[in-house]
Amino acid sequence: MRERASRKLTVTNWARGEGAGTKRYLEDFIARLGLAGFEPSISSGHLTRCRSDDSPLSRGRVLVCGDAAGLLEPWTREGISFALRSGRLAGEWAVRIAEAHDAVDARRQALNYAFAIKAGLGVEMGVGRRMYALFARRPGMFHAAMTGFRPAWRAFTKITRGTTTLADLVRTHPAARRALAAMDKG
Repeated sequence: MRERASRKLTVTNWARGEGAGTKRYLEDFIARLGLAGFEPSISSGHLTRCRSDDSPLSRGRVLVCGDAAGLLEPWTREGISFALRSGRLAGEWAVRIAEAHDAVDARRQALNYAFAIKAGLGVEMGVGRRMYALFARRPGMFHAAMTGFRPAWRAFTKITRGTTTLADLVRTHPAARRALAAMDKG
């Protein structure tokens, strides 16, 4: 019981971006793999916080993207593709803002950028939040389902290889949609 409670606390810390809790979680994971005692040649990084739906994506003529905007997939914390895609969009809209005829037109272009982010990456982040919530409720069961059910594992490998996204899987595969809905209810 105590182990389950401490694991749940660690998962909660991870969601909040608490570095010490995340580090303990990683150390425990490495120990379970039998790799404790090996020292990494480089140990760095940080846990980027995910944006909330109402976080601003612009102020005046300034647009934010990538980590600065908190754009990453909440479950896996993958952010490189989000940074690249949001950076491309920010560049396109920065040109439109620079060419705006007045402040009202510039603001409209900034709002269009925010809409484009929310319609694309925001949808993916929403699915990632659902996946993370499921993982946080029952990490052991979630892990067993991901690794023990071949279609789930294949889907996960496609996501991690970058050949699909969570949102695409849910959108295009009825079985994935049904599984996510069933897990949401449980």
